[in-house]
Amino acid sequence: MNNVGTTIKALREEHNDTIEELAAKLELNHKDLSGIESGAQTASLQTLRQVALTYDASLSTFIGENPEETDEVYDKFEKWLPFINKMEQKGITPEALIELLDKQAEK
Repeated sequence: MNNVGTTIKALREEHNDTIEELAAKLELNHKDLSGIESGAQTASLQTLRQVALTYDASLSTFIGENPEETDEVYDKFEKWLPFINKMEQKGITPEALIELLDKQAEK
């Protein structure tokens, strides 16, 4: 599967943007974008969508080149999207949910 950060960096360089320029377009801190490109941080779906719109790319660009992999990821995403939306509505971050699950597993 594609490395999302590598793909973002390749798109950025293809369009002759610096990290600072793309970060400004995405309304991100350039250090956060650098972390995403290096793989130290994970890009949110919103960030991926913004990058795709900025560079007129498809979201599938970030998911994978193999159609079977892409279909599998889309299937998983569609399955989990209602849950993700519910958590966002309730203000529950992925980190908070992981912490809660870890605490529950310790019991």
